[in-house]
Amino acid sequence: WKQRWWDWCDANGGTRDPAKHEAWMLMQAVAQCGEPPQGPPTMPRKGRRTNPYLSNPAQSALVSQIKKGQRASSEWKARWWKWCDEAGGSTYDPARHSLDALSNALAVCGQPPADETAVPPPAPTSPEHEEFIQKVKALQRSSVPFKNAWGKYCELHGHSKRDPARHTIQFIRDAINVCLNGQIVNTSVAQDGSEEVA
Repeated sequence: WKQRWWDWCDANGGTRDPAKHEAWMLMQAVAQCGEPPQGPPTMPRKGRRTNPYLSNPAQSALVSQIKKGQRASSEWKARWWKWCDEAGGSTYDPARHSLDALSNALAVCGQPPADETAVPPPAPTSPEHEEFIQKVKALQRSSVPFKNAWGKYCELHGHSKRDPARHTIQFIRDAINVCLNGQIVNTSVAQDGSEEVA
């Protein structure tokens, strides 16, 4: 397996230290090289427990990136915690998750950021989510009052994040209803067939 890893590294930049690769590259490497074998168990130091997951260098690199991502961005940290609550047994320490679990988490949460400005919006979770995202963007383009109302709603309830892709379907649905029906936006916009909220 080590030779396969080296061959992959030589073909993808030449860096063999897994800690110097981005998380998505490590996931790609594992997909091509196969799951790294677990090393033989080591004797724990007196009074300390060892974590078998951390014997895998690719996994250790992912753990490090996830921890850095949490420190760099409260928004990405919230995504990680949400994944942990929903799929990770409410275990927030990435070192306590398997490589497969971490790969799944990154597919859901996105690439861990190096800094706050690097946080990418999460991918839409469903066609319905994408539909709501596009509905907000259409309303923003067609109505300045709606755009202002959306911004104000996000400041009050959405941690000042105005990108609809950063919000859940329920948040977007509630925001649209409030902005269209809360006497903030001209009612003619709400009655436009292409923008009517179902």
